[in-house]
Amino acid sequence: HRMSGNNSSEIGINNLRDLGGKKTSENKTLKKGLFLRSAAPTEWNDNVKNQIVALEKPIIIDLRGVQEEKNNPSRIPEEYLRRTVHLPIEPKVTELLRGLNEIDKSETTKIDKIFQKAYRRYTIENIQTFEAFFKILFDNPDSTVMFHCTAGKDRTGFASALILSLFGVEKKIIIDDYLVSN
Repeated sequence: HRMSGNNSSEIGINNLRDLGGKKTSENKTLKKGLFLRSAAPTEWNDNVKNQIVALEKPIIIDLRGVQEEKNNPSRIPEEYLRRTVHLPIEPKVTELLRGLNEIDKSETTKIDKIFQKAYRRYTIENIQTFEAFFKILFDNPDSTVMFHCTAGKDRTGFASALILSLFGVEKKIIIDDYLVSN
């Protein structure tokens, strides 16, 4: 599956990346075109159309909260998709992270603890959501699954890290992949 470049002033789907190509613990390579992460596809233009057409009818999993999805619905016409699934993870972590503004930047342990708490909440509060997410992945082994939240960073990055760790990708590679969206 080829990702088309931007050949005009229009931008395609922001932060769209394939998780494939990474080495697993068994020295195999994760196949390209299976798992794609991105920001919410809220635009529909030629670049987005080219990206989606290149994917041959993906399944799209939307991890945005209920209100986020209502405020900015996906613009990809249904005929280009195998199906869409909304698995809402409410953006509560953002509330926790807002507290960072009140903390002195030199207090790194305090900052680290806030981040740890925020990301633990993703798993604790959304176990059923991630269960449903993985069920879709396992039930559709030959499909391209594209998943996104709003910006394609936190919730999407966390889901990507889970997928990569499941395949035994080295921790450093997982962290590097996560930080690409930093």
